[in-house]
Amino acid sequence: MLDLHGHLDAFGDEPDEMIGLTALGGFVKQSSVLNDVALNRYGISNDLRLNGTRYGRRFSERYFDATYNFCLTHEGHLIASLGFDVDMDDGTMTIWQLQGKKGASDALRPIKWERALVHHAVCWARAHEFSEVAMASVDNVSWARQHGHLQRDRGGMLYDVTARRSGFTRGNDGYWFLQLDIPCRAAPT
Repeated sequence: MLDLHGHLDAFGDEPDEMIGLTALGGFVKQSSVLNDVALNRYGISNDLRLNGTRYGRRFSERYFDATYNFCLTHEGHLIASLGFDVDMDDGTMTIWQLQGKKGASDALRPIKWERALVHHAVCWARAHEFSEVAMASVDNVSWARQHGHLQRDRGGMLYDVTARRSGFTRGNDGYWFLQLDIPCRAAPT
């Protein structure tokens, strides 16, 4: 069983990380050119879903599906997020939500933001000694399809292609899995 209670309790209180060149350099699209100054405008903030609501403590305008959220920011403004929950008994992080913010396409367009957020989550999970990261497939995000928020082809790219390109393997239940028995490496170039 993981001993993360103290760290997870303080998850939303951690200072923002300016990730810029260090974390995003390997996720710039080939068709884009971002210099170091432009890359360093990006950051990561942690946010917690408020108890009894679906909204974030820090980013109160964001509807979160999961308790813990890595929020990609540009010049301090939320542009995308990855939401996950934790199973302390088996040491699994499960990614439930991967979503860009409406109106943030200019800041998201030059980077492979989906893969960057998944990479950040996997590195965080490894650093905290999780045994596995699971990720929902478009087939497991039924509420989004039921409410018309996620078209199947876009959801497939967002969840399934991102998981496959990030090294996950699809299980028989439709979820994607990544065993964390190897150290986190630098972002791909």
